[in-house]
Amino acid sequence: MPLTYIPLALNSLDISDPRQARAFQLQICDFLSAAFTAAGLSEILNGALLLKANALAPRIVDLGTITINQTVPVEGAAFLYLRLSSAITQTRTLSLTNLAQGAVVSVIAVVSANSLSLKMAATDPAGQPYTITAINTATGGLTDLVSSAVVMNPSTNLFSGQSGFIGTSATPDLTVFYR
Repeated sequence: MPLTYIPLALNSLDISDPRQARAFQLQICDFLSAAFTAAGLSEILNGALLLKANALAPRIVDLGTITINQTVPVEGAAFLYLRLSSAITQTRTLSLTNLAQGAVVSVIAVVSANSLSLKMAATDPAGQPYTITAINTATGGLTDLVSSAVVMNPSTNLFSGQSGFIGTSATPDLTVFYR
C-alpha cells in the first residue's frame, strides 16, 4: 500500500484554528501509523526501488510433514522461520529461493521416527547459488549442505544462521549452526 502523505497539504492548515489543528494532528497520526510498519519503512527506504515492500517482514512457513523435496520462496524477506517434520527414513533437499543476503534463517526439523537426511540449496534474488555450511555445535563438525546431508535421528533439530557473502556479494554464503 503506497504512503499517501502529501506534505504541502499540511502546510495549508492554520493550526491556530482548533478544528484545523485537530485535522493536522490526525493527518500526522495517519502518516506515522502507515509509515512505521514493515511495508511503510521499506517504502520510505526504497528510493532506488531496490528494497521490496515485504523485505522487513518475516517469512513464516510451516511445511508440515514432508515426503518430497521442498522449495520455499523466501521473497527477499529479512527473516525466515521455517518448520518441517519427518516421520519416515528419507533424504530430502530443502531449497530456498530469493534469499536476500543478510537474512536471518531458522529451520526447525522435527524428526519423529527413523531418520531424516537433509540437504539444502539456496539462491539470492539475482539467482546466484549460495554455498551452505552447517556447523554442529556439539561436535564442531562442518557439513557442506549443498553436496552432503546432515543425518538427524528422532529429535527436534534447530538450524539457525544468517546469510551473507564470501569476499564479494557475488558469492552468497549461508552458514547455519545446528544441534
